[in-house]
Amino acid sequence: MEKFCAALTRFTNNSPISCVRSTTATVSSIIPAFSTNFTIILVSRAVLGVGIGLANPLAISLIGVFFFGDERAKLMGWRSAIAGVGTSLMTYFAGQLLNINWHAAYWVYLLFVPTLLLFIFFVPDPEKTGAVERQEVEQQKELAEAQDKGQSVQKDSKLLVATLAILTFLILIAIMVLAIKLPTFFVESKIGTATQASNAWGIYNFASVAGGILFGYCYKVLRKYLLPMGLITSGIGMAFISISKSVELIYILCVIMGIVSAMIIPYIFIRISETSSPKKAPLYTSITLVGSNLGSFLSPYAGEILGVSGKTAILNAGFLMITLSIISLIVIVKINSSRRKDAA
Repeated sequence: MEKFCAALTRFTNNSPISCVRSTTATVSSIIPAFSTNFTIILVSRAVLGVGIGLANPLAISLIGVFFFGDERAKLMGWRSAIAGVGTSLMTYFAGQLLNINWHAAYWVYLLFVPTLLLFIFFVPDPEKTGAVERQEVEQQKELAEAQDKGQSVQKDSKLLVATLAILTFLILIAIMVLAIKLPTFFVESKIGTATQASNAWGIYNFASVAGGILFGYCYKVLRKYLLPMGLITSGIGMAFISISKSVELIYILCVIMGIVSAMIIPYIFIRISETSSPKKAPLYTSITLVGSNLGSFLSPYAGEILGVSGKTAILNAGFLMITLSIISLIVIVKINSSRRKDAA
């Protein structure tokens, strides 16, 4: 593996470590296509998780290193949108391959190969190209501009990262509770079938692609207020779903929620990129992603805590989002007030 990566490094600007991160996910992902041993398959899935866990923070932090300002925000949104498209396409192709046999479904992970090749040959090493130094210079400029305006800029704050990780954890719990409880709610309330609930969630995911595309433009206008706006809109949408009796209304609500909720996570990654040094950004992004993954993992248990019935669980998930929006807005107002006092 090291020799392979070293050879590729001679022709590219990428580091062997980055190559290993991407190759780990690629190789381990297709092992179940050949093996029938459950232990080997289980280990390969764990290795795949490790590889993706190494690659995801790198991919997100690289946007923060190579791009700045509104362009960074726009690309963060596009990353989220393309991730949604990729997930949908891989799910579709896996379903088609499953018609052959269950081994064939794992061939869908060969889509990693072109991604790996594009990364190896076209993504330069940020340190060798001077991108790290450029980001540090840009951060110093932003700091100086903020000081000239009587503002303060929080930089490399471990407290901020911990707060964003917890926030991401709670947001993912609320969103995934909606996904899990939606079929139960449809059947219990006699609104429709589990299939129609699945369609509603599909509409939500499809709308999230549009939300990712629109993120850069909305961030340019709303800036820090994008977070509470996205949270409260999603929360109100969940609350309305819990009392809705119309499938069509739920579909419309899913469109709105999909768009606004898709802007929340990119905003969090933007905050990490803006307040972290290039060397610490991958670590801080990883911590936030851990919060995201834990939220998804624990959402079935959280769903039981939030409510026995689907209606109650979705309603309480909506209240959770609204509460988070109020807290975030209070924090923003308090910070702005402190800055005005410091400036005076």
